[in-house]
Amino acid sequence: MPSIGDRARWLVEINGTLSRMNDDQLSRAAKMLKAFVG
Repeated sequence: MPSIGDRARWLVEINGTLSRMNDDQLSRAAKMLKAFVG
């Protein structure tokens, strides 16, 4: 299980990546996440 610090770093990286994506990319990413999560 990752530590809280590891999880925080991952979330910061994910947030940075999402902030650089355009609407079409965000839409595709949302669809992929829904497929993974169910």
